[in-house]
Amino acid sequence: MPVKSGQPCMKWVLHDQRSCAQKPPEFLPDMCSAVHLGPRALPLQLPSSHIAAWLVLRGTLNGQLGDRHWTVAAREAIVWPEGAVRLVPGRNCWALGMVLPLHAWRSGSTRDVESPVLWQSRASRAIASALIHLIRTLRAEEDAELHGHAALVEAWAHQEPAQSLLHRCPGRTRQARRRTLSRLLRVHHCIQNDFEAGLRLDVLAKQANYSAHHLVRLYRDVFGQTPSDHAMTLRHQRAWELVALTPLSISDITAELGFDSRSAFCRAFKARYGVTATQAREGCRR
Repeated sequence: MPVKSGQPCMKWVLHDQRSCAQKPPEFLPDMCSAVHLGPRALPLQLPSSHIAAWLVLRGTLNGQLGDRHWTVAAREAIVWPEGAVRLVPGRNCWALGMVLPLHAWRSGSTRDVESPVLWQSRASRAIASALIHLIRTLRAEEDAELHGHAALVEAWAHQEPAQSLLHRCPGRTRQARRRTLSRLLRVHHCIQNDFEAGLRLDVLAKQANYSAHHLVRLYRDVFGQTPSDHAMTLRHQRAWELVALTPLSISDITAELGFDSRSAFCRAFKARYGVTATQAREGCRR
């Protein structure tokens, strides 16, 4: 894949962080960094001057920024443009990442987009393949510019669902609409990582710097549902996954998802899916 004409060459460096023996890397303003993160790695501090993309292969990767906490699970990817963040590998965490200054990120965009936006979702095979090839190229001490550009293109493709929401945001200028989208995506990400946050409008409104009423209206216009509706949708999806794919007892699932009682969980599950949790589990085992 050719590099876009007019873009400066990107210099890449590999940071192998698979063991606590390696000191946390320093991310330089004129350098693009690829990171191979292992379960025994020390926490990383990403600077506010850089934007990162992470793919978790196994385990979980945890992010901390002030009172904001988030977790990327296995086979998920995240683009993080929200400033300085502390990354802590979870147990058995294996992850691949890119940490780049903004000007380098722009070279991977296939259209006129100012900057990446916050987006966490299931990773595509394409972004996984691109990051793996980039790491392997750097480990072999070969020229990584083409593989680096390919990984950037896939990182932009990963967050395309978020970028496509821009036209739904109010604002007289594109810049104003992007500010609105960034605030709403921060709320969206908060709900993804904490179902209960969707029911606490005061907390979400503070994250977006909106009034609760204004946030609900904007969120519904852009995402098609209110924050509380979104939280309940994610909660029900997680309930199905836990019932169908894990050996956890119904009581443990009830506690995991924050329902008041086992009976409340069972009623909500049947109302959502038309079958009891026990019937769903038995059906998935056949």
